[in-house]
Formats: sequence, C-alpha cells, structure tokens
Amino acid sequence: MGGAFDPMWKDIDETRPGTPYVVDSTGWGWFGLFILLTVPVLMVYGIVACVTGWVVSHPMVAAGIYLGIGLVAGLLIYCLGQARFRVVGVFATVLTVLPLGLAMALYAIPYLMIQEGFSALVDWVLILIILGIISLMILFWAGSLENGLIHFLLALAFLGLVSMILYSWWTETSHDWITWSKLLELYGFSSS
Repeated sequence: MGGAFDPMWKDIDETRPGTPYVVDSTGWGWFGLFILLTVPVLMVYGIVACVTGWVVSHPMVAAGIYLGIGLVAGLLIYCLGQARFRVVGVFATVLTVLPLGLAMALYAIPYLMIQEGFSALVDWVLILIILGIISLMILFWAGSLENGLIHFLLALAFLGLVSMILYSWWTETSHDWITWSKLLELYGFSSS
C-alpha cells in the first residue's frame, strides 16, 4: 500500500496483465490538494462577480470613478514634476487608462455576466492583467519622459490598437452571445 501522494494512477501501471483493475487508496491526497486549490479560485470568482455586478448596476458611476482615477493619476504625474505639455499629458493619462476600461466594459464584463463560468473568469483576469500592465508601463514611461505630447501619441496608439481589436471582435459573426442590444440591456440603458 502506497502513500496518499503517490502518483494518482500508479495502481493502473502495477496491475498485472489479465487481471481486473481494482482501484486502491493511493493518490487520493492529490485529489484533496486539487480540491483545496479550488477554494482561492472560487474566492476570486466571487470577488470578480461582485465587482462586475456592481459595475453593471451602476455603469455611469463606475465610468466616472474610473475616469476620475485616470484624471487624478494624470494630475499627479504632470503637476508634480517639470513636465512639458502638462494639459495634454493629463488628457493622455486618461487616454492611457481608457483601453482597459473599454475592453472590460465591451467584452470582459458582458462575457462574465452572460456566459459565466471559469472561461469568463480567465478572460476577465487576463484582460485586466495584460492591458493593466501595458497601461502602467506607458504611465511609468510617460512619467520618466516628462513630455505630455509624446505620452499623448503613445496613448493614442494604444487606444487605437485596442479599439481595432475590439472592433474586429464585435464585427466577427462567430459569437452570438452578445449584441449591442444585449449590451445596452445589460447596462440598463434599454428596457427590451
């Protein structure tokens, strides 16, 4: 008899040819460990579902808070240093955080609310991580450049790239779970 953390299917390998396979008690520790690892995933899903539900219930307030955070970040980056083109830089900071908000509002949040499940959670987290890291990289680089005009051009390119990706996704006909009318209904702008 082996331990609880022996390879899960070790008993299959040790079954003699011509004899029936009988499950033994080895490897069940791994099953318990997998069950234990699902707890953090379920907790993250619960948190994401609560945040997403709040955003869907209060889309204008959420958008205002999100853009306000971008504005405050722009004021901190451009008003504390010796940056050139400060007003343009503050506007560029808002443009830098806008692609993440658009991707979340037009794809990740509706996907999580309409489709639900583990795949929707993974998409939500991946979009947050990837676009969040790119936004932070642009903001840190803009802070070191201290030039609002260059930051504006970078932010415009980033917004254009994300907008093209979202546009190509929205015009693709292979997904039928979301339409503009369903999106407006989800955010409470339509009473269909």
